[in-house]
Amino acid sequence: MDIDDTQKIIPSVNERDIFDEVTIVAETFRTSETLKKTFDFPADQIDARINTFVQIHRSISERLKEIEEDAVINESIDLELISEFKLRAIDSWNNSSTIKKLIKKIDKYEERPDVNIPDDLEAFGFNHLGPKAAFINQNKIHFNDLGEGLGRNLGMSEDIRLSELLIESLPTVKTNEVKLDDTIYQNLNNLRAGASNPILLCSRLNITKINKSRHYKPARNADTHELKDIDGFNGTFDGAAIINIMKLGDQNILLLDLNHFPKLVQYRFEKGSEYPLSITIEPMDEKTADKLLTDQPALLIDKGSGEKIEREKAIRDLLQKVHLQIWEKSRIEDINSIRGVRIQLEK
Repeated sequence: MDIDDTQKIIPSVNERDIFDEVTIVAETFRTSETLKKTFDFPADQIDARINTFVQIHRSISERLKEIEEDAVINESIDLELISEFKLRAIDSWNNSSTIKKLIKKIDKYEERPDVNIPDDLEAFGFNHLGPKAAFINQNKIHFNDLGEGLGRNLGMSEDIRLSELLIESLPTVKTNEVKLDDTIYQNLNNLRAGASNPILLCSRLNITKINKSRHYKPARNADTHELKDIDGFNGTFDGAAIINIMKLGDQNILLLDLNHFPKLVQYRFEKGSEYPLSITIEPMDEKTADKLLTDQPALLIDKGSGEKIEREKAIRDLLQKVHLQIWEKSRIEDINSIRGVRIQLEK
């Protein structure tokens, strides 16, 4: 299994790089006649002195960078920071999937950490190289919201996956924007005729089309609805809750019966792994880094310039990373295709 591209994490820095600031001042001094006159340097010595300073500065900066890199490479990762990362990632993941929060709200979420994992159930998650510095106790650089960010990405990606599973299982009714209002109204009534309690799942773009309907009631006027506390609740259409699923796509509106809503079952990733997410963070060593470069030679090419990276430098860069994996196993079960419909907007 290939490791994805290195996770792009931008650290915040407590103090500004004073050497870079001084270099800027030095270059300003070189071109400013006012500063030259103020400090009365001999004109024939200014360029030489500034060039010497810039060279010294560059040498110091490069050496400082090497020292900081060596500190990251040689330092052990901190178990407390790893535990904190895991807690933040799980909390963010739980709060970033609108579909999962909806399923939990209606008590259709089932946890099965100790049952046999179905053989056909695929894992879902991330396999990344992340910054080792984020897991080292040090004061200069703080990696803000790394756990929250990855957890959020996983939760939002889960909405895409769950949406696709629902779309595959539902019968499709095609319509266009002109007929959308009548199509939704007619299909809501069809579901209600079978004793259903339908809701609408759709993207924000489609909500802007729906809110022109005479059947639409905004969230502020629907504060008694049972789903009003769900993130993404955007009002009602003829009494049916409208839930904004950001990643659903602009061509799909799903009508689902709340009384017969499918179940989301959460399994353990593998026997003996953490639950509900399996999160592993392992520092790279030279042997692992060398094998990774052999298995994935694309890592020896600089994506920005397209130029080849020297293997020694590539290994040094990898030694400042951790192999970060976040995995889960879950699936939608008990989907009743006659208790819902997919309305597909034709372009």
